[in-house]
Amino acid sequence: MSNRSLASRSTSFNGTVSNVWEDGFSLNLGSQILRVDSWDLYGDSTRNFVSIGDRLTVLGEFDDREFDASSITRQGNRSNHTSTRGDSINVVMNPNRITTILGTNGSDDLRGGRGNDRLYGLGGDDDLLGGFGNDVLIGGAGDDDLFGEGGNDTLRGDNGNDDLFGGAGNDILLGGSGNDDLFGGAGNDTLRGGNGHDTLIGGPGRDILIGGAGRDEFVLQPRGNDIIRDFQDGVDELYLSGGLSFNQLTLQQRGNDTLISANGNRVALLLNIDANTITMTDLQQF
Repeated sequence: MSNRSLASRSTSFNGTVSNVWEDGFSLNLGSQILRVDSWDLYGDSTRNFVSIGDRLTVLGEFDDREFDASSITRQGNRSNHTSTRGDSINVVMNPNRITTILGTNGSDDLRGGRGNDRLYGLGGDDDLLGGFGNDVLIGGAGDDDLFGEGGNDTLRGDNGNDDLFGGAGNDILLGGSGNDDLFGGAGNDTLRGGNGHDTLIGGPGRDILIGGAGRDEFVLQPRGNDIIRDFQDGVDELYLSGGLSFNQLTLQQRGNDTLISANGNRVALLLNIDANTITMTDLQQF
């Protein structure tokens, strides 16, 4: 197998090709599916189609890869297949490897494994799923969905209106530009909305919420213990969720900050905010 290196090392795949269609193919390892760059696919040097028993070769900008085409299902009985660089394909990677995956300018589905993965969606509306391990997920341009899942992950939406889900672990979520929704999940997370009209939900744990520029929404929860660093009265909004109501809340001045409690439990600390300025108009039901 000729190798031009991905992230300065080769990447091996062990599995069977399960689907071939106009814009790509899928390799089945029994668990995950990844969407990465696709290139010309062919069975051997004399044919430009894939059949059972062929060696399937993927010619790429980063790697040349070969697979045993022992199981192929063609959509619509398609036998000829040519793909061009910039298309999107689905591939399943070895879940035990530490992996770097680059997407395309199309809409990609990139999924990591149990290692510490780095997924780059690049252009298009992408879905990135880190899996286990301490992963780095970067959506790039487009409206992307990023899922950290297990581990202490870093999720960066970049341009576009992105949805970021940290999952378990102590995660860092960076919305970037656009109107982003950030969900920390369990653990002590840091959420930064960036530019735009962002919604930040810390989840269980002691989270740090930073809305950034623009009119942002901070969602308070009964099990939250959030530190909100840049709430702007009259610009940003506080939302109550998980059964919280205004009548349950107690607002106390703690130095320069406002402590919000519900039924005796800490909910959030608003830094550099006078408690007397927080009224019903600042609080809405989520």
